[in-house]
Amino acid sequence: MIFSAMHWELHMYMKCGMLCEAKDIVNKIQIWDIVVWNSLIVGYIQCKLTERTFYCFEQLHLEGHSPNIVTFICILKTCGNEETVEIRKEVHAKIIHNHLENENIIAKALTDMYSKCGMTAKACGLFHTFSNRLCIYQLLQTQG
Repeated sequence: MIFSAMHWELHMYMKCGMLCEAKDIVNKIQIWDIVVWNSLIVGYIQCKLTERTFYCFEQLHLEGHSPNIVTFICILKTCGNEETVEIRKEVHAKIIHNHLENENIIAKALTDMYSKCGMTAKACGLFHTFSNRLCIYQLLQTQG
């Protein structure tokens, strides 16, 4: 994956909430990749533009891109309230579809999301699974 100056410029404008400037960059980008989508998603999250965030996530799929761990972690941060029930289910299903549910950072983000929206039983189940994997990993690391 090659990071061009346009990628960095887009990322900077989105992180700073400079959406007009970011739009100018987006209009110049000829080949969209996961870096472009993630930059847009992160920027919209920081600007608290939840609908645009989810729109980008859907467009990413419609245009044939696969979200990566960064994409899912960002999206999960926006799913921690009662208004996102359907989106939360969809995102979790896509994580499973992409075989990322066993990634510790994803498991932690899922646990946080379910905790924030009051689904403590689901959060506890994920936490225990995550904790067990982490303990086993640490045990294997110490033994060699």
